[in-house]
Amino acid sequence: MRRIVQFGIQSFFLLSTIAVGGQVVESFEGFGLSATEFLNNAGASGTFASDYIALPNSFNEEFQFWSGWSISAATDTETPGFTNQYSAIAGGGANGTSSYAVSFVGGESLIAFPNKGSQPQSMMVTNSTYAYLSMAQGDAFAKRFGGEDGTDPDFFKMIIKGYLNGFQNSDSIEVYLADYRSDNPAEDYILSEWINVDLSSLQEVDSIKITMQSSDVGAFGINTPLYICIDEVEIDLTTLLAAAKAAPSELSIFPNPTQRELYVRGFKSDNERLEIYDQSGRLISSHPVRFLQAQVDLIDLPTGRYFVRSTGGIRGKFVKL
Repeated sequence: MRRIVQFGIQSFFLLSTIAVGGQVVESFEGFGLSATEFLNNAGASGTFASDYIALPNSFNEEFQFWSGWSISAATDTETPGFTNQYSAIAGGGANGTSSYAVSFVGGESLIAFPNKGSQPQSMMVTNSTYAYLSMAQGDAFAKRFGGEDGTDPDFFKMIIKGYLNGFQNSDSIEVYLADYRSDNPAEDYILSEWINVDLSSLQEVDSIKITMQSSDVGAFGINTPLYICIDEVEIDLTTLLAAAKAAPSELSIFPNPTQRELYVRGFKSDNERLEIYDQSGRLISSHPVRFLQAQVDLIDLPTGRYFVRSTGGIRGKFVKL
């Protein structure tokens, strides 16, 4: 069953639990989805967002096609193929939860952190059923991992990079979702359970980019289905909470870098406007502020680095890809 619901930018789907020391864990229990349901359309905002995290989503009404992120509670661990693209092979969310996020990584997937000072600590990761069964059994497009005799050194991995103000701020993190490279066949595996991925080395970020690599590559790119599932994203807000005690000095901008949509927070009132300037200081455009934030479509803006300023005097910068 497909369940499509329209949401605006103010629609919060995450259950946030703040713990001692400024920690927050974002999970995906807020929609009340049944075991056969999922959400693949975030509506006009193009983002599933809460106070602390945003997952971009693109949905084409004409072709019923999506990319980026969807929210799911699907539990089918047995049906192979594209028709089962929303299920986690673990059979549900992490640590007994029912819902989780699924990404189709078409090139890259983004996780944005709209608040300056966010430091992601960890997140739970597993394979989708679609990707798992494709690697375990092979299908019309992708090979069975290990090959016919099980000795092919196949692998499938996600690469995580953290960004702050448009620049990568640390080494990347690699997570193997399947690994057949060992000389000992007993060590070969395809991930079928939720694992905890340590993100603390990313330090402070405003976005995380996820890309995929596979040993199974054809003429048109990777053959392995490029799907991943995540849950329970833990964020350290210690720096953010400390900064909140002082007057705001910089606008919160996400995603950054961005290809099209830009969300800006940190305004003092809805009477302000957001102004975008190029590197020469030329005013490019001006945009209204609603609910203390601004949303801008940058489709016609050339690639490059830009500065933003609120008419209240708060500044920031971003990169258009």
